[in-house]
Amino acid sequence: MNTKKILNWNVSHAILMLFASASSLLFNNILILTLPAFVSFIILIVQNFQYLKNLHPFGGRANHLTFFRLVLISVTAIGYSTISYHTLFVLFGTNIILDVVDGKLARQYNQQSFFGQYFDMETDAFFIAIVCHVLYLTGLVGGWIIIIGLLRYINVFAYVLLNIQHYPEPKRKYASYIAGLLFLAVLLPFLSQQKIISWFLISASIAVCMSFAISFKYQLTANAKHPEKASTKQPTDIE
Repeated sequence: MNTKKILNWNVSHAILMLFASASSLLFNNILILTLPAFVSFIILIVQNFQYLKNLHPFGGRANHLTFFRLVLISVTAIGYSTISYHTLFVLFGTNIILDVVDGKLARQYNQQSFFGQYFDMETDAFFIAIVCHVLYLTGLVGGWIIIIGLLRYINVFAYVLLNIQHYPEPKRKYASYIAGLLFLAVLLPFLSQQKIISWFLISASIAVCMSFAISFKYQLTANAKHPEKASTKQPTDIE
């Protein structure tokens, strides 16, 4: 497995998602975001074909499930305008459940890998981006939600733009809880427009922003102290 290729893909994918999102909003067409993203994931898979071929069954069970999630997200995004809000809640909610299951599969079959980490992490980021775009395009949430949907990509682009090297960060358990809260918060507007749900979504979004800010501050401090020892490993931000 070529980790450098995965990291390079990660940067290219983030930039692609930012431009595709802007174009999608400009032309009011989510397909402009969904299709390039899906093709980008296919490129990641093709680049790592030899590694995936060595897993049994081909690609590994956890990666099979992650790919299914990717397809489910894409199909739901393309057809969102013809799907009821309750059905969107079920489809997007199913994706979250499958996300939990694929992690358990990776641990159960000892198929955790650098590729799997990024494939799963970027599928999660794609999920949040798509749900946030759908929330905005359906008028359920204001335009600010787009920023939340693109935080992962903005973060990656900022590190590259500022030439910040990446240090392995201490495991922060609260980050997993914050991610779970955000996943739940972006689903609830499909069920109800009560103010309490709006405040829950805002609160979860603020918590996510703070988590990214803490990670960013850690990397800035680490770079200032030990620039010569920086790792090439990208931060996971919200695990």
